[in-house]
Amino acid sequence: MAHILLLIDGMSSGGAERQMSFLAIELKKAGHTVRLVGFHRLANHYADNLSKNGIELETHPEGRSRLTRPWVIRRLIREHKAEVVIAYKDGPSMAACLAKLIPGRRFRLIVSERNLTQKEVPLYEKIKFQLFRLADHVVPNSYTQEEYIKRHHPNLAAKTSTITNMVDTELFSPLSDNSPAPSQIPTVLSIGRVGRQKNTLNHLKVIKELKDRGIQCRFVWYGWMEEEFIPLVKESVRQLAIGDMISFHPATTDVVTEYRKADIFCLPSIYEGFPNVLCEAMACGLPCVCSDVCDNPHIIGRQEWTFNPLSVNQMTDVLQKMISLPPDERRKIGARNRERVTDLCSAETFVRKYEALF
Repeated sequence: MAHILLLIDGMSSGGAERQMSFLAIELKKAGHTVRLVGFHRLANHYADNLSKNGIELETHPEGRSRLTRPWVIRRLIREHKAEVVIAYKDGPSMAACLAKLIPGRRFRLIVSERNLTQKEVPLYEKIKFQLFRLADHVVPNSYTQEEYIKRHHPNLAAKTSTITNMVDTELFSPLSDNSPAPSQIPTVLSIGRVGRQKNTLNHLKVIKELKDRGIQCRFVWYGWMEEEFIPLVKESVRQLAIGDMISFHPATTDVVTEYRKADIFCLPSIYEGFPNVLCEAMACGLPCVCSDVCDNPHIIGRQEWTFNPLSVNQMTDVLQKMISLPPDERRKIGARNRERVTDLCSAETFVRKYEALF
């Protein structure tokens, strides 16, 4: 069993922080000694769950400065007798690389690359990826970013491998076998920020096309709406005359209930990083359709349920095909989806892949 030091800026409510909390808990369950360290005095959004599992966040504000942070990390490695350091987010990852240059106890360094690079910021990217040469492993959370790194930074190719985000497959799970039968008019659920990236306006055009084709269904979307999109969405719904088919709702903390109430999940995004919502929907046993971008095709595994997000006709055809399936067929697809995401993203898979690196 290893002595592991986990580094992150702080444990606010972001996706990287949630994954770090999962990692700390699962590594401890696997028998490792785990210390979780942050550098900023931020609210610990995951404190309750971490505490339940015997993990407390140590905050070291003397490491907030970029100049002092590598020295603070080197001191913590000595104090905790750390054999493995895992750093999430750019700041801690880059500082941990610099700590490798300071004489002292040897340690294995795993840095995390949680961005999806749409366009390179030359100086910042050059510095970051040059520093990553000092790490033992570079771990993106998407296969798309792994391909980007290997293509643009071939000197990192041998040490770069993807570990996708963990999905809590116990929390995100289907209803029991005695759940109510699907409704005759299927509900198609989407979850995410309402805006350009999520392709909301094309999604509305698809609903109009389905209505014109006589396909009976209703659509529900949960997520924060970008301010500039509010008038655009309202006007599109009015012009397309689809107010009877779609409803928008604020983001909800009880997202599991919404997955379980839906019949189909749709992710129409123009681009994605790692699509947590797609994995969560699959874990809940939902049949899913999604855009053929970034990691989506790899996760869903069936090309027939993906579409070009810029083609309203193709999006409509794929959704119509799924909606028109008998409920039993959709249930079978949902069961296969759960099996697939369990193999890709379960806690066991997540921690096993990290352990393989050290």
